[in-house]
Amino acid sequence: MRGASNAWIVLIVGMAAAMVGGCSLLSLEDANFYLLLPQAAKERHPLPTDTVVVLNRIALAPYLDSTRLLLQQSDNRLQQAADRVWAESLQDNIQRVVALNLAARLQLPRVEGPSYRGEGFKQAWRVSLAIDYFHGSMVDGIELHTYWQLHYGDKATLLQRQEQIHVVTGFNSYDRLVEGMSRALAELADRIATAVAQSINSRQ
Repeated sequence: MRGASNAWIVLIVGMAAAMVGGCSLLSLEDANFYLLLPQAAKERHPLPTDTVVVLNRIALAPYLDSTRLLLQQSDNRLQQAADRVWAESLQDNIQRVVALNLAARLQLPRVEGPSYRGEGFKQAWRVSLAIDYFHGSMVDGIELHTYWQLHYGDKATLLQRQEQIHVVTGFNSYDRLVEGMSRALAELADRIATAVAQSINSRQ
């Protein structure tokens, strides 16, 4: 009898898992997928084209490790959107967008990624960025809080700053919410590029 009971338990658990899997599949089929996008530069701070700038792996606060959009409901409460999904890892999306934004503002062919080991590696300027807070609400807009540093090669930190950015979305839609997040990353890149260019130019 015990064997029969165990068999029933396995069957019930299997059916439950299948139902959950089916619901997940259905929700993904009905989901809207979102991407953060780079934005045009308001100001440019050109560096010599042979300057190597590396964006280290961006550190995201653990709560941002979600496949679904997060919406702030109150001061201390966030809610995952049921059918609003990031089209790729938010970590990878932010990494690419910040790099593209910085390259446009510094007028460089590209800003290298954390694995860069090419020409000029030892003389590279490195930007380290941590994102502590990045979400918003339909009413209050987007909040982006970060801490970043500038290093040269393997030397000590040359520059470090905290940035707090608020973007008003102005519309009650997820499309505007994500657009606001892209604008927040663009403003962050504006601030970083300005400070980095001033620091690099003062040392050359």
